[in-house]
Amino acid sequence: SPFYGFFLSKKVDAIDEKSAVKLLARTALVGIKLTDAVVDGVLAKTSCLPLYLQAFGAAAVEFGLLNKKRVIDSKDGGECWRMFFENLFFHFEYLENELGGRKKTAMQAVAQGAQTVSEISALTGLGIPELGSYLSRLCEEGFLQRTEPGKYSFTDPLLKEWILLKIKRV
Repeated sequence: SPFYGFFLSKKVDAIDEKSAVKLLARTALVGIKLTDAVVDGVLAKTSCLPLYLQAFGAAAVEFGLLNKKRVIDSKDGGECWRMFFENLFFHFEYLENELGGRKKTAMQAVAQGAQTVSEISALTGLGIPELGSYLSRLCEEGFLQRTEPGKYSFTDPLLKEWILLKIKRV
């Protein structure tokens, strides 16, 4: 709440696939249908996180209405995802700003494909002992996960995509 000078946020976990499909089908209420291929792609990319599902649905509706399209298919997907990232700009900027300094550098390396500590170290120039503490904190904070001993990946694939988009713009 913005009242009394503080804000409350709550993390909402992924929903089941059946509920996610029902949520995406709500675009039909305004006359926009998503093809099965688009729905499957969205489910895979969003990990069924409600914020992302809703944002993609909104982007698809916006795209459909602006372009007078009643059916959103795979050819339209790229533009819908571009609009998705525009609509969630502040969300991803906030997450990225939470990283700060060397943690952000480590995340950029993982986004670019480095998985092991030595690969991340080579891309960042950070020493392995120092890097280990940053990677542990990123795991504790929920940004990264250990996929197997010594290997790391994003917990949020769309945050990874956002970071890659930012790297490409620079």
